[in-house]
Amino acid sequence: MKIISKLSNFFPATLAREESFCNRLNERQEILNNILKCKHVVLSSPRRYGKTSLVYQVIAENNIPCAKIDLFLAVDDASICKFITLAVESVLKELIPLSTKISNKILEIFKSFDVSVKLGDSSYSLSFKQRGLTNNTNDIYVAHIYESLRSLSELAKLEQKSVVVFMDEFQEIIAGESCNAIMGAIRNVAQESEYLTFIFSGSKRHLLTTLFNEKRKPLYMMCSNIVLNRIAVREYRHHLNQLAIHRWNAELEDSCLMQIMRYTEAHAYYVNLLCDTLWEFELLPNTEDVDKAWQICVKHEKGRIVDELNNLTHAQKDILKSIALYPTDKPTSIKFTKLINRPLSTISQSVKSLLEKDMIYKIEEVDPELEWKSEGYYWVLDPMVRYMIVSQY
Repeated sequence: MKIISKLSNFFPATLAREESFCNRLNERQEILNNILKCKHVVLSSPRRYGKTSLVYQVIAENNIPCAKIDLFLAVDDASICKFITLAVESVLKELIPLSTKISNKILEIFKSFDVSVKLGDSSYSLSFKQRGLTNNTNDIYVAHIYESLRSLSELAKLEQKSVVVFMDEFQEIIAGESCNAIMGAIRNVAQESEYLTFIFSGSKRHLLTTLFNEKRKPLYMMCSNIVLNRIAVREYRHHLNQLAIHRWNAELEDSCLMQIMRYTEAHAYYVNLLCDTLWEFELLPNTEDVDKAWQICVKHEKGRIVDELNNLTHAQKDILKSIALYPTDKPTSIKFTKLINRPLSTISQSVKSLLEKDMIYKIEEVDPELEWKSEGYYWVLDPMVRYMIVSQY
């Protein structure tokens, strides 16, 4: 591991890369195996678990060309088409070297487009303009998407190189009027590709699940599903101690590390948030320093969390508060309904909504070092939300 020279590189606010990336060895190998077998993947997890960082890490460490598409700002067919075709244009620079001979190859493969090639000192750019195929504008966008992905697949096969098309925030594809037709175009390319692998991820899991698990949807049963759970405490222990040695030439006291885990509950976003503050301390921190750093984080995040809670109904807030204070494996039991004093139907609907909003989750995998959690229990997903509720009572 090379020494990280800047404190901001220890726990980056956006993507974790190289030395700042923590473990996920099994998931990295599984994704790589799928890419090499050209098996398409849906990567799912709650928000801020590091899905995008994981995909980028696999791509970077294996030097795999990747068309990176973020559909977060997709609002219609035109924007979806733009994001996809720009990503295809970009990945060509990774896939093939600069030469006039190669440029002619691109002209041949992307024959459904008007292609312009600009040769420079060390790079070139490509622009695609779909020829008119129909009077329907949306049909043109769908054809544009299909032809760009199909042509990329053909080029990858010709070069015999594995290529990834990574579609992040894929659930936003529903913003397009022709979303089913676009997904149909993607499936058509994906089914016939030999070197092109699609990886889909998104932050709204219930919408993502609908797109891939409903029989009436074009992408039904097309992908293998990889679910990200929280990184184990034992893995964080090794990772944080390595970074502590770089920062203070000493490992953290285990009591200090466990205090970090008590606050963050091994939630990737909050581990990074808390440790980013903690690593600014001049001396090796102790548990009191962790307490101080956490309060700084609470102060910074409070406004965002209040806004999230304000988007909940009164019943949802009551259920969330009760689960934070009294975790249960039976939220519809007589005991819990009496505790909340809400009708059973209201509790059932609120629990369903809170699960869909990723405000709560059911614990299915227990970390032995987080002994206060029990398998099968419903728990507040965001540890800072839980902390803010519990600290009021």
